[in-house]
Amino acid sequence: MEQIADKLTDGLLRGGYIEAEQRAWCRYVVMCWGMSALSFLVMVLAGAVLVDWRAAVLFTAVFRFLRIRTGGYHAKTPHMCLLTALCVQLFSLLVARHVRSVWLFGVMAIFSVGLILKLAPANNAALHLTQEEMAALRPAIRTRVAAAFLIGGSMLLLLPDLLWGGCVVAALAADAFLLVLSALGLGAQ
Repeated sequence: MEQIADKLTDGLLRGGYIEAEQRAWCRYVVMCWGMSALSFLVMVLAGAVLVDWRAAVLFTAVFRFLRIRTGGYHAKTPHMCLLTALCVQLFSLLVARHVRSVWLFGVMAIFSVGLILKLAPANNAALHLTQEEMAALRPAIRTRVAAAFLIGGSMLLLLPDLLWGGCVVAALAADAFLLVLSALGLGAQ
């Protein structure tokens, strides 16, 4: 990924799209986007082994939608981060696939929402968010959590197959779990 980022950044520099002083920033952005796209693809493919590929996309999209603002457990290396995310995802999708109770999903959703709203955003030395920055993130977190809760709840109540709503609830639970791990001091602090 680093070689691809270097070549793409050098190409943008040669083409006049960026200035020399923007090289490091551009390389960083290309690395972030590339790693994000690659991990999304890996997570969807792994999830598709357990559930329908569309359900794997739904889980991964909702999970990332939440994690972008909430933060949570971060492994010390990108490889361990991906491995942790895959393990959490696969366990969550197994739960989504095997739970057959709207009530149980409802309890999971309410408990997860409560944990997320209490613990998010996660902060650590690498992020070093100020109190003002954390306060500024909270409205976006509440909006995202509410959207996931309403979408998941609607799917559970309106669709005949519980898997779809279960994937959304499982994404909420996975996000809450990673926030708990971070609050316990695990991962990169």
